[in-house]
Amino acid sequence: MFLSQNTHQEAILDKVALAIPAFHCYGHKVSCQVNYSGRRLQGFGMSDGEVMERLWSYLRPTGKITKEMTPAHRVDTLTDFLIHYARKSISALGNKVEVSTIEECSNKEKNAVTKTSCTGKLGMLYGDIVVQLA
Repeated sequence: MFLSQNTHQEAILDKVALAIPAFHCYGHKVSCQVNYSGRRLQGFGMSDGEVMERLWSYLRPTGKITKEMTPAHRVDTLTDFLIHYARKSISALGNKVEVSTIEECSNKEKNAVTKTSCTGKLGMLYGDIVVQLA
């Protein structure tokens, strides 16, 4: 049983990409930042990777509220907090996607203008510079 479970875990790990959260990354040495920053790895997008920090911040007030509860009552209260947090996060998801899409389109336009103005001053096209750098 252990062997099959271990093989199953290895199969899952082969499909998982690990990255260091954006704000946490700066505490690591440069080689680690280059290899494991979510900003540099394919498929991570512009996530800051600080979801757990926000969750802990949201749950911080529960310490005072639940410190004298029975373990079962404390679990129920924390479960209610987490369900509320999940529903709040899911209901805000549509707006977050819309805002990030608008920002991304705006950034692409700004970057295109910047590339054109910078490469124009050099008397070269952006594609030529990329080819020369490669």
